[in-house]
Amino acid sequence: MRYLDKNWYIKSQKYPPDDETYEAVKALNEAEIKSGVPEELRRDLCFHDGKIISEETVQSGAEPIFSGSDYTLQIQCPYRQETVTFRDAIVKTERPPVGSEWLYEEIYRHKSGKGYEIHILLESPECRVPVLASDLIEMKIVCRDIAFD
Repeated sequence: MRYLDKNWYIKSQKYPPDDETYEAVKALNEAEIKSGVPEELRRDLCFHDGKIISEETVQSGAEPIFSGSDYTLQIQCPYRQETVTFRDAIVKTERPPVGSEWLYEEIYRHKSGKGYEIHILLESPECRVPVLASDLIEMKIVCRDIAFD
């Protein structure tokens, strides 16, 4: 995570949030726009407060840069269930356990000029109150494309 990392999240839980909390969100928004991520994709990839209810990996026909498999997450959001598939994905961190809660995401164009780099901040199913850094999971995915069902 470049902006909305574990430390930012813990600080953002204090009321009222400070200016630094808001500045990080503003900087993230500007960075995503600058990297060329389409607004529709940024909007569709927002699953705030959604629970991971399943995950699946299926081998795909990969391009040379993206030698991974399709990685699919089913997410139960407060008012709907969503399925998101990261095409030709490489999950660069530990995968989240089922029951993890999706908090925030960052999405950038991959440095190759093809595909995307996605960072997801999740809360583990065993999260305590108050939230500790050890209760949070930072996930990173590099993929060729993203599909929604």
